Parts: sequence; structure tokens; C-alpha cells
Amino acid sequence: MSELLQLKCLSDVQKLIADIKTYKARPVVQGQHPTLYPDRAEGKYRTVKGVRICDYQFCQDEKWVLPNPQMGLSFSATWDNLRFVYGMFKKRAKKKPIDIHWILSEADIPPGLKFEKDQTNPGHFFL
Repeated sequence: MSELLQLKCLSDVQKLIADIKTYKARPVVQGQHPTLYPDRAEGKYRTVKGVRICDYQFCQDEKWVLPNPQMGLSFSATWDNLRFVYGMFKKRAKKKPIDIHWILSEADIPPGLKFEKDQTNPGHFFL
């Protein structure tokens, strides 16, 4: 039987994360899909088939997502960035529980995709 790791406080989690050389984390409202959003017909966070318009560059008829190294799914790669994004989610989700999806090593992502460092935020990456 494998050993169970018990983390008793937030500083234990912070220490564990600091010991991991590379990781990416993506917070989502508990129970929601880790990469797709609920349908929204209008506003800044409008979606097309679960993909937010503000996160990607779409062609004019919105049937295709165009490649852009500074747009895509957001991932945190530092504790400070994750803490900031987690706080934003808590406020926007009106105190609903938040799940954090972790990528703790190199992930099997489709050919042609990769993590791109955000040019304006060093703790943030796009996929």
C-alpha cells in the first residue's frame, strides 16, 4: 500500500509546490470541465461551443480558432500567480468551491501544441 501524504496547512502545500521543478496549474469552479466553459451567449466571456471568445483568436465567422502564441488556455506556473488566479476565481464564482487541475510533469499534448510563456506575466502560460 502506498504512503498517504497529509498536508495540514497552506504552507505545507506551498512547500510541496516549491519542491516541484516544473508544474502548471489550472483552477476551475468545482464540477466544471477543466478546459471548456459553460455556454454564454453574450458579454466579454461569450463562448462558442465552450471556448471563450476572449481567450482565443477566432476567424471572422468564428468557426476556427487561429494560432496565437499569446492566447489560449491559461495555466499558472508560479505559486504567486496561482494564488492570484485562485482569488479571482473565488470572487467570480461567488464563494463556490474551486478545483485545481495540476500538470506536474511534461504532459502528453497533441503535436503542434506547447506551453507558451506569457510575455506580460512571468508566472503565466498559455496552451
